Amino acid sequence: MIKSESFVSVVTVIHGHLEEVYEPLRKLSLTLDESYSDYEIVVVVPGVNSTHAKIEDRILKDINCVRIILLSTPVYHDVALAAGLENAIGDFVVLWNPAADPVEIVPQIVEQCRAGSDIVIGVTNKVRSLRY
Repeated sequence: MIKSESFVSVVTVIHGHLEEVYEPLRKLSLTLDESYSDYEIVVVVPGVNSTHAKIEDRILKDINCVRIILLSTPVYHDVALAAGLENAIGDFVVLWNPAADPVEIVPQIVEQCRAGSDIVIGVTNKVRSLRY
């Protein structure tokens, strides 16, 4: 398969422990590496302390093209996404939620943008409760 020359940035916000997203980030990196010659994964972690140093080192060592942005204080999710967007350098930027979005969707979203769409919004087909 020929890799695309487009630079793709994937931005994700992690509110919990980084250990919980190690495997999804690894799968994302493998998927991006198959599809693109240049890519980055921007992980924004709002309001953490230094207790995550071991897992941060593991992620940075084992997963290609990852940048971890540690915000000094807890912030709302949209503020953390804005910080990730501000630091993303790709031609295409995908906002990705490892808890809800499949890894395989990222190349599909980028292809829709390459075909002319400025913004692609994903909608789940999972039924939510009325309360949601």
